[in-house]
Amino acid sequence: MKGEDERMQEGERIRLTGRSIYPRIGQGQALVTKMGISFFGGVDPESGLVLERGHELQRQSLAGVVLVFSAGKGSTVGSYTLYRLKKAGLAPGAMVVVDGDSGSVEVQVR
Repeated sequence: MKGEDERMQEGERIRLTGRSIYPRIGQGQALVTKMGISFFGGVDPESGLVLERGHELQRQSLAGVVLVFSAGKGSTVGSYTLYRLKKAGLAPGAMVVVDGDSGSVEVQVR
């Protein structure tokens, strides 16, 4: 892994490994944050944009990206936001959660 001060170059590829909730292969441009994400109230289910003020991904779209984030924040209601994103075609193509909980990923695998 690269150190905190090193940034990946555009087009550089990495392979991430971990425990899979659902055995699939996903690929795409990574959208990475060290911050947790509150899907309920922090992400607009109609646009796919991160709304949470002060979040490093504020105003960025989650649609089709490989979303890499530290943890979900808030309650299990965030799963409904992910479901709405999926139905609208605005969900991340894949998610990598450092401290994952089943509520954050459940909707992505159905």
